[in-house]
Amino acid sequence: MNTAIKLSLFIFMLFMSVVSFATAFSVTSIADAGAGTLRQAIINANADLTSTTGAPHLITFSGAGIGTITLATSLPAITNHVSINGGTLGTVIINGGNSAAVSQGILYNAANCSGSVFQNMVVNNCGGPVGVGVYIQSPAISVTITNSRIGTNAAGSAAVANQIGLRIDGAANGGHTISNNVISGNIQVGLILSNTINNTITMNYVGLNVTGATALGNTGNGIFFNGACDYNTLHQNVVSANTGGGILLSQSSHNTITGNYCGVDQSGMVSRGNQWDGIGLINGSNYNMIGGKTTAARNVCSGGISSIASGIAIKSDVGATSSNNTVLNNYCGVGSDGTTAIGNANYGIYLGYMNATNNVIGIPGFGNVIANNVNGAVYLENAGTINNSIRGNSIYCNGPGIAPAAGQSNVGIQLNTANTGLAAPVISNSSMASNVYGAGLSPGDTVDLYYIDACRGCVYPNGKTYIGMTIVDATGAWSYTGGVTLNSNVTATVTKYNGSNLPGNTSPFSPCSVTLPVTLVSFTAFYNGNQVDLNWVTATEINNRYFNIERSLDGKNFEAIGKVDGAGNHQGYLNYDFVDPSSLAGVVYYRLKQVDIDGTSAYSAIRVVSILSSEQVIVYPTPANVGEDIHVVISNHTDATPVTIELIDMLGKIVLSYTGVGSSHVLHQASLAKGIYLVIVKKSLTTTTIKIIIH
Repeated sequence: MNTAIKLSLFIFMLFMSVVSFATAFSVTSIADAGAGTLRQAIINANADLTSTTGAPHLITFSGAGIGTITLATSLPAITNHVSINGGTLGTVIINGGNSAAVSQGILYNAANCSGSVFQNMVVNNCGGPVGVGVYIQSPAISVTITNSRIGTNAAGSAAVANQIGLRIDGAANGGHTISNNVISGNIQVGLILSNTINNTITMNYVGLNVTGATALGNTGNGIFFNGACDYNTLHQNVVSANTGGGILLSQSSHNTITGNYCGVDQSGMVSRGNQWDGIGLINGSNYNMIGGKTTAARNVCSGGISSIASGIAIKSDVGATSSNNTVLNNYCGVGSDGTTAIGNANYGIYLGYMNATNNVIGIPGFGNVIANNVNGAVYLENAGTINNSIRGNSIYCNGPGIAPAAGQSNVGIQLNTANTGLAAPVISNSSMASNVYGAGLSPGDTVDLYYIDACRGCVYPNGKTYIGMTIVDATGAWSYTGGVTLNSNVTATVTKYNGSNLPGNTSPFSPCSVTLPVTLVSFTAFYNGNQVDLNWVTATEINNRYFNIERSLDGKNFEAIGKVDGAGNHQGYLNYDFVDPSSLAGVVYYRLKQVDIDGTSAYSAIRVVSILSSEQVIVYPTPANVGEDIHVVISNHTDATPVTIELIDMLGKIVLSYTGVGSSHVLHQASLAKGIYLVIVKKSLTTTTIKIIIH
């Protein structure tokens, strides 16, 4: 045998002397103590240290060991690599006998417990003063509790309460997984974590029975993080019908809360409200993510049943601040379909109590739906609650409750001294080009526009449908030119610029503005010899009464010089003309004022005409035949100023363009359609227009 083979065999034998396969222990008696009992199996498994690496020891149940094990005292703590599997769920029950001598049903509390799995078990009636159903205690790490019923009967249909359902304490790097359990009916909290990180809590029913449909609430909170619980994941739990809140985090940061149903049943469509907030972040809970940018990340936080029950709340007591939390894409006040009304009895989202700062409540494209909540949609209070951004949400049909915040009638976003009491923007007017304008803000601020829902209308402005955003310019003015629906109610918020990527204060919604019911396709004004020809084209008119033609010599002070009746209601293009036989010289300004049947009005953009020359423009032939050259002659034109000549159709489209010098010019048109066109002659200070016909 060569040296290499001998060395290999030596290493193999050494390895086998250190690592052994795990041992199976079978529970064959439901007695509290003695041979074949669960108590003895735990004692034996703890003593067998061969499983500290590799697969854990496994405790199973068979024969007379299947049934209810009623404890006289607490079971020994599991200090080794030990898994417990009850087999068919509901057949093995650990019952604490409601005895003060039973402080917990199961306890894992050693580093050697890593990788242990507790599954298919029922743990109940640990009802002593500090009774815990299942307890994981430092230095245990990476323990899994799955597919068990904690605080219920064997069927998971009724309460057989522990004081606390499941507790995890003090592991520097917990790494525990709590999944697919029913944790309901307990006297205090369902699941409590303290000073532990990197745990995953997923797909549990907390406060409902095994069907996920019937209330079986814990008397306290459903899930409670009791300080220094960071970097944990809560995903796809149903946490409802609890006498306290659903999910409550205190002094806990960097957690991810996604895909949970709080206050509804497992379908997300039936109210099973918690008494307090669906999800709450309190007392210095920072950098947590509630929801996210995917459908799977969305939480439903609805159905809160008491006057202090909001869908989501971020708040702190004196001396603490809950900050830099992000709330995206959640439903607060509706079911999982996004429309069915399941409102909270308080607010959809609440920020404040003392201090809540730098929190993000929605962004464009990933806003929250906040609807049907009794006291209002989003409520912020106290002067220490600042720099909270509220953007891109769908906010509608929220009530005034008993009363809005003092001095306010706006139940969409209420600021009770919070966000520096920032005032709502004012929509100064809307244009016939479906644009919206305003002024009086600070450069760099962001204005977000929304359509108002008919549920509350303009009495209590709520922004249901996000339209878009614009940035305030250097003058403090803003305009949104992306187009808005005609004859619709529009509202706006402003969010202060607070530096790159930092949240800024958001205002309440503005008083609503009704966008004008006319789409203006084009508006032109040209000097034509001894008169100014004005032409405009509309594409849609709804209840349009008339147009006033207004003129100004300084671009600021306008006077009406004429009136043209509108079409009332019309779909399709309409052409309008007006002639100003003006003898004015210099620069003259024109605009249109459109007036609706109900008296509302809007202005067009301003057109400028320069009347500074005695030059005359002659265009021939007119009418012209299709394909025939069009000649343009400028009399008394003696300088070398370039001349631009454009041929424009009645929709305002430039179909031919030419630039040259001199007094005589030719436009070559080969195949223009028959119709009416405008020939526009532009010099540096003058513009002249002449109408021609091609037939």
